Amino acid sequence: MKPEKTEQPFNLLTPDEIWLDIENHWAENCLKELGYSGLFNGYPDGQFKPDNLMTRAEFAAALKKAFPNTPAKRKAIKFADVSSSFWAFEAIRWAYERQFLSGYPGGVFKPQQNIPRVQALVALASGLNLEANPQLINSLNQLFEDSAEIPSYANSGVAATLEKRIVVRHPNSSLKKLTPNKPATRAEIAVFIAQSILQPGQIDRVDSQLITEPLISPDFPPANPWKNNQFERKLSESAKAIAWSYNEQVIGTYQPQTGITLWDVKTGNSIEIIAEENNQIYLSFALNQTAEVIAFYVYYTETKELSIKLLNRTSQVIQTLEKIQFLDYFILDEKFLTLLEFSPNGEILATFAGSIDPQRSDYGEIQLWNIQQGKTVQTLIIPPRLSQLVFSHDSQKFATYNTQGEVKVWNVSTGELLYTWKEETSIDDITFSIDSQFLLSAVLGFVGGFPISTNVRVWDMSTGMLRFNVDLPVDRTSENRTLSGDGRTYYASGTVAGANFFYVGNNDTFELVFPPNVSPMTIYSAKQNLFSPQGNLFAMATSEGALIWNSSY
Repeated sequence: MKPEKTEQPFNLLTPDEIWLDIENHWAENCLKELGYSGLFNGYPDGQFKPDNLMTRAEFAAALKKAFPNTPAKRKAIKFADVSSSFWAFEAIRWAYERQFLSGYPGGVFKPQQNIPRVQALVALASGLNLEANPQLINSLNQLFEDSAEIPSYANSGVAATLEKRIVVRHPNSSLKKLTPNKPATRAEIAVFIAQSILQPGQIDRVDSQLITEPLISPDFPPANPWKNNQFERKLSESAKAIAWSYNEQVIGTYQPQTGITLWDVKTGNSIEIIAEENNQIYLSFALNQTAEVIAFYVYYTETKELSIKLLNRTSQVIQTLEKIQFLDYFILDEKFLTLLEFSPNGEILATFAGSIDPQRSDYGEIQLWNIQQGKTVQTLIIPPRLSQLVFSHDSQKFATYNTQGEVKVWNVSTGELLYTWKEETSIDDITFSIDSQFLLSAVLGFVGGFPISTNVRVWDMSTGMLRFNVDLPVDRTSENRTLSGDGRTYYASGTVAGANFFYVGNNDTFELVFPPNVSPMTIYSAKQNLFSPQGNLFAMATSEGALIWNSSY
């Protein structure tokens, strides 16, 4: 009997010898990363052969290299068709012990058989102990036109890899087909593995449009309420900024030289005016959950002093949390930013004041204040160029992002930094889902300085992993953009595409109902667009007044 070959059919290349045949391949970026990190091998002739089919033996070897620290779960067995001199003998033994792969009836492994896509997915689910959401198991027939071709034993494994964002299709394949029994190529296996080893905060290793998105749970997001949106009313003559109370019953507007006005949302009546006096500039403001307390930054132009004031509705000062005295040469310009945000329970106030110019400052500080005690309970260090302060709806987590594409999430009680995500593109907005289980980040893809795509990424707060990535059909000319406070809806407007609400769940698009006697250009050039905290109302600060819409939900 002729002895089997003992040499391994491919050798590791160094980063300086990147494979010659992956240029412009759909998996090029992923393959380069795997090659540089030593997690995948190429051939001695300097090629990777990405479209070659992969055998079960080669797959076992790839698994052993990618997941070397996986503990054994069962004892090895001897396969009749895998001799101890076979080049992949140890890899096959290793993969069997860790339940990545099993044999066939008759005690054979079939090492030279090309591995089907479904077997590779099930192997990863089994070896990595991925659990399947029962809802996803039941939804396979809705996701895939060829779901009947999925072997019954594989349903759970396929569903588990769906949730982990491992299921990737070839660019020429239908989005609605899994092609479970088609032999997997080396590129497909490489991408499966690359997606499997993603760590919290990391972005997909392949074009997200090639990843099959699992059906979103009914708990996130619910049905879109903005299909039948209605214009509610106009408040004031002009507004530069707006802020909501968490219970959505009061909205505040700010106009320079006038001050802050509180409005009853249901009646449209003015509740209170906090006048901006001479030599004062109100820089930013926030309302607590019932708008009984107003927090705002006030800058005194003569003394160059900045203070955080807390007022009740009768304009009486409850307390001054902080005073900052600037030197004579200080100039208040657009690079100096102030932000305030109350936690939904009204117990904590987050504040930031400082330059967002990295040439002036290497870092900034966010203060979390206990309102009852009137003192700082946490100080969070951040890089410059801060853009937003956001609390989760349960008041337990706090998040920020900056213009450099970095998102950070903290534990409010301990100040512990939970997650940091560095996007490769520009972040537009962040918010938490109503149940606080997810953080959503809207990101823009740019080419030549123009935004050509808008994606909403959904991050799981229990793991820090990317759960969904939703591509929205937002026109690139749209400028005013914002996520709703519950994460269900994205708003964008521009003179070309008009003003629209985009449902984050399935890309449904609904036009904003334009108010009577208001110029469309007023809508397109709004100074601020802001959903209410729970996403039921939508407001704009415009030159013609503060405008409010309801979702009719």
